[in-house]
Amino acid sequence: MKKQTIDGKTFRLHGNYYEWLRWNPVTKKHETVTLQRYLWERDHGPIPDGFDVHHKNLDPLDNRDENFELLPTLAHRSLHMLETWKRNHPETVKNCEECGSPFGVPWNVKVQKRFCSDFCQNKAYNRVRLGRYHAKKGI
Repeated sequence: MKKQTIDGKTFRLHGNYYEWLRWNPVTKKHETVTLQRYLWERDHGPIPDGFDVHHKNLDPLDNRDENFELLPTLAHRSLHMLETWKRNHPETVKNCEECGSPFGVPWNVKVQKRFCSDFCQNKAYNRVRLGRYHAKKGI
């Protein structure tokens, strides 16, 4: 389906998203509005600055209300970057041994990474070190 008409507005498929070109009388320019933004604003009100409408099931053509959620823009971009990375480099996405979060390992890294951050690595190291200390003291 190349276009959808909703509330008298025609949204055309552009890449992976449906878009509508609306006229802004204040700026006297056309603006591109994606279908998911239009539906969210119609049903829930304005989208706060710094937030994006996210498709929960990652299908940009599934525009049901229950498939939408608002995410901070930075978190939304990070999520999609991680999803793209997983798709393109499935062997280089691991789960942190300390917190369980997924993290990307660059394809050129030869060392086996076990932790997502220095914080998690230090936390695990200190836990192991404390366990050895208690074992040595018989605690």
